[in-house]
Amino acid sequence: MRNATRCGCPEHYTADGLYCVSVLEKNPHVRSYPYIIRGEPRAIENITTYGALSKMLSEVSRSYYCDPACPSEEELALLVLDQKEQLEGIRPLAFKITQATQNKDDQVRIAISLVQNIPYNMAGFLGWDTAGRYPYEVLYENLGVCGEKSQLLALLLREIGYGVALLRFNHENHMAVGIKCPKKYSFRGTGYCFVETSLASIPTDDQGDYTETGKLVSAPEVIVIADGMSFDSVQEEWNDAQALQAFRLGPRRLEREPYNRWVALIHKYGIHVS
Repeated sequence: MRNATRCGCPEHYTADGLYCVSVLEKNPHVRSYPYIIRGEPRAIENITTYGALSKMLSEVSRSYYCDPACPSEEELALLVLDQKEQLEGIRPLAFKITQATQNKDDQVRIAISLVQNIPYNMAGFLGWDTAGRYPYEVLYENLGVCGEKSQLLALLLREIGYGVALLRFNHENHMAVGIKCPKKYSFRGTGYCFVETSLASIPTDDQGDYTETGKLVSAPEVIVIADGMSFDSVQEEWNDAQALQAFRLGPRRLEREPYNRWVALIHKYGIHVS
């Protein structure tokens, strides 16, 4: 609430007696967002999102004008991520992630797993609506496609304080996140480690097969969102991703000991297998 006695109410607020009340804080939904860290299921609980804010964002025009020059890809991405009411709505989730552990890199792991565990919007994918909604809409609806979920994760990682980019694969019609990391572990020497957001996956694992396109073979556009800290302990994930890839390329039938190692990897990251 804001005091309404002197200057009236700002945009998106209405007077209610002596106070300004946000008209965007209507239709609240309290939700818990699950994640897995080192095989342990947990959740960020009691996050309130508002249907009125989600609806307002859904009605914001996605059009832009070249006057005289067209905005860059970075500028277009930031137009979405920096929407001020959205930032106010998402920051409580980012804050709770930082309160879950004092280990900064584990905060990254929580954010990644949380976004990966938001259900994938298959209906949106089949309709080729792959980057249409704001990150806050994804949170409110608990549903998103690769582009939308990648923007949400990029926003959370930026709020936590990390260097982050969006990796857009135009040929495969796919988007992932790049988090600043040691070059040794980065995606094709970009300085950003590959993070899939569509489903549970090991960070740095870029060898998945995608519906209708197979593997990611094209060079992505690297759309830098923010500079910041580096995910320096990512060697843990890189080693695990290498081990998982060896299992993919190995025999279909495993002996007991390698099978148990495979199961432990799947369990550690909550990866769904058929």
